[in-house]
Amino acid sequence: MVETHLLARLLGIRLLRVDGVVLLAPGRLEDPAPVWSAPPGVIGADLDEAARLIEVTDLRLRGSRDALSS
Repeated sequence: MVETHLLARLLGIRLLRVDGVVLLAPGRLEDPAPVWSAPPGVIGADLDEAARLIEVTDLRLRGSRDALSS
């Protein structure tokens, strides 16, 4: 059991009071959830597309930065 008390004051005036009690129960042991494993060829399949999008975005940002500085 955990008992809590919270009192908030501003310039000596009590604004908020919260009292609470939390009952803690022992945890249950369960079998862990099965770990998902990707089929071969799925991991990293889109890395080329991601690299291309990063490069395109970088070029756009550089172009807009150059347009602002000139």
